Amino acid sequence: MAPQYTYKYQQLGTHLKTNRKLQGIVGAGFIFLLFAGIWAWTPRHYHTSEEKPDSPSIPAPVFATGKGWKGGRPAYTFADGTTYEKPPEIKVHALVFYGRWDRVQVLDCYLRKNLVKNGGFLDKVVFVSNTADEHDLAALEKILKNEPEGYVRGRKMKPTKDKLDFHNAWEGVESDVLYIKIDDDILYIHDDAIPQLVQYRITHPEYLMISANVINNPELSWVHTRMGAVHPFLPEMTPPKGFNPVAHLADWKISKLPRIKSSIASEDAYITPAHPHRWLPADVSMDFTPVSGTEYNAFGPGWNDWRVAAQQHYSFFQNAEKGATGLAAYQFDTWDMNYERLSINMVTIWGKDVIKAFPIPRDDEAHLTQVVSRLTKRHVVVNGQALAAHYAYGVQKDGLAKTDVLQRYRAYAQEYCGKLLV
Repeated sequence: MAPQYTYKYQQLGTHLKTNRKLQGIVGAGFIFLLFAGIWAWTPRHYHTSEEKPDSPSIPAPVFATGKGWKGGRPAYTFADGTTYEKPPEIKVHALVFYGRWDRVQVLDCYLRKNLVKNGGFLDKVVFVSNTADEHDLAALEKILKNEPEGYVRGRKMKPTKDKLDFHNAWEGVESDVLYIKIDDDILYIHDDAIPQLVQYRITHPEYLMISANVINNPELSWVHTRMGAVHPFLPEMTPPKGFNPVAHLADWKISKLPRIKSSIASEDAYITPAHPHRWLPADVSMDFTPVSGTEYNAFGPGWNDWRVAAQQHYSFFQNAEKGATGLAAYQFDTWDMNYERLSINMVTIWGKDVIKAFPIPRDDEAHLTQVVSRLTKRHVVVNGQALAAHYAYGVQKDGLAKTDVLQRYRAYAQEYCGKLLV
């Protein structure tokens, strides 16, 4: 008689042929054993802290959620879901006209986050200094040492009494470099701005120069007002006790401010106090606020009236507090200057086009945006998706210094980028 175990084996075989559930269990077990064996016999190498892998690692993106890496190169994903890779053959340099540390302390935040090593598009940041102030020069040395890979020293201009003479700052540019010229008092740069400018510059060679969509720019102040991006603000006639416009400000948000609710007659709508003060959101018609007088004019109230600048800046903070929805109020596609003068606070231009424009006279702005643009039949345009904010023109700075605008930009940068360099 056959042993009992033989009968059980034969019975199991019969069940295996007819039982699909049992077939699945046996098959899964076989696959598991197969992969386990392959894993056990596959040679592996673990990197110690002193070793580096054969292929270069891709740095983790920092700061902005839109930044990242694709194929080992910096790439940026825009709000519409499209991704743009920085072309490897294109060198992108920021050209900063440096002179005032208290502004650049804020700008530094945005420059650092846009460096290639941080997933941005800037290969280098070149600082062209135009100051004799020892404190500002010492601060420049400090920021150069803080970013030895990405920050470099450019020309050191001999300071003159003519604060508007920047023609020498363009000397030394390289023909094959894409430059983003940035004033030292640009206090905010949207995540999209530099990738937008680079992409638009490369894909639209027909234009001579492309400007960012700059808050507190004479013509664009007129545009922003009519787009509804500017809100009613008026000066606070009686500021809080002990108010100091240069004191550290922990919170930049407009929602924390009181509102001006009383109606105001037009003749005294925006008389500003001589003492330091804030600007408050007001429940009044825009007709009774400074921006009602803006003009599409490079030398209009958007340039020479600091109150217009104040209202523009406080409106930005109100919009920024609403996030992407609020900032969308500034956005448009392209604005063609059509040979009219444009303030070049933040613009992109090829080095070869700058060299062709030599010699550049004292008024580099008029020369590039009007004279050279018309001679070459290449327009200067504004990219409405590349948002940035400019603090003050010379005629605005004394008035704005009575407000806490600069401290609000500093507080915003600290929240956005982390601790600022001191």
